[in-house]
Amino acid sequence: KQWYQRRVAITAGECPGRYCGIYEGSCTACPRGQRVNLTNNLCEPCTGSPSAYEWFYLGFMVLVVIYFNMELLTRLHDKTYTDVELTRSQLKGTIKWIFVTIFEVLISAVATLLLADPKGNKSMVCHVVC
Repeated sequence: KQWYQRRVAITAGECPGRYCGIYEGSCTACPRGQRVNLTNNLCEPCTGSPSAYEWFYLGFMVLVVIYFNMELLTRLHDKTYTDVELTRSQLKGTIKWIFVTIFEVLISAVATLLLADPKGNKSMVCHVVC
């Protein structure tokens, strides 16, 4: 690659820190989805898989979104059906919206993970090497 050949002109001392590396011939912050290789100071794609803690964090964030959507549905439901007993069809409609909400949040979470850099790959974690 052309930027790799230009690397010879840049010395290792020009890229200080753990987040700055050589990308397209210049010393700059590595783009999203890449990290610095400390041996040659080049920006490389991330290859780490998420740990259990990171998967739990992502799952927690999905649950938070589901909770807020359910809270909104509950408030909407309370305003719509005040002082009235729910009929079976109204209850089915409410349950349907609960499942639609859960499905929507799960689909958007999976789509976000697949569309983030690197696209379509679960190797999305860049651990900083100390």
